[in-house]
Amino acid sequence: MQNLRIHWHVFREGEGSVVHSYYAGADRLQDQAGEFQGRTHLSLRTLSQGWVSLGLTNVQPADSGEYRCIVVDTHYAVTGDVILQVSVPYETPQISVLYRDGNEVRWQCEARGGYPEAEVTWHDGNGKQLMQSEPTEFLRTREGVCIVQSILTASVHGARSVCCSVLHKLLRQNTSICHKLPGSRLAIKYESYVNTTSGLD
Repeated sequence: MQNLRIHWHVFREGEGSVVHSYYAGADRLQDQAGEFQGRTHLSLRTLSQGWVSLGLTNVQPADSGEYRCIVVDTHYAVTGDVILQVSVPYETPQISVLYRDGNEVRWQCEARGGYPEAEVTWHDGNGKQLMQSEPTEFLRTREGVCIVQSILTASVHGARSVCCSVLHKLLRQNTSICHKLPGSRLAIKYESYVNTTSGLD
């Protein structure tokens, strides 16, 4: 084991960072990138089976990237790559009326707390798609998750429902909320299927 050297690196947009290093029989973390300090652990229990396991705790959206493991011993050297894509489900979207002038209404749909960016669509109560008035806006919080905002301006006649759907393709999460005019309660429809792994093993 004294001759065994293990190095984990992550590559994002062509730039590499040290995630974890092991050599001379111990972890060597002096070159570890600051973002990974206190968050990694290396398991050698499966080394005889050809596996070197890296654990990563407190996984964040910024951890997404291509991870490369390099194992070097006296008689061999092997390299393996794995892609980590962190996905976070969105909260139930909310619709608010920004203004109403006669039959013309301007709505905003907002969904928070997800990652990566989601797709937003509008439709009426009969399922007919409505074109949003402005491009969808994506804001990033300090935690690295997204706030998605979309604007729709449309004319309404009588009681009519307008619905906003937020689609998270990676998690296959589709969440919709509908607003009925005039003056009715907000009707919510929520459908979600989530299957995600947030770590390296």
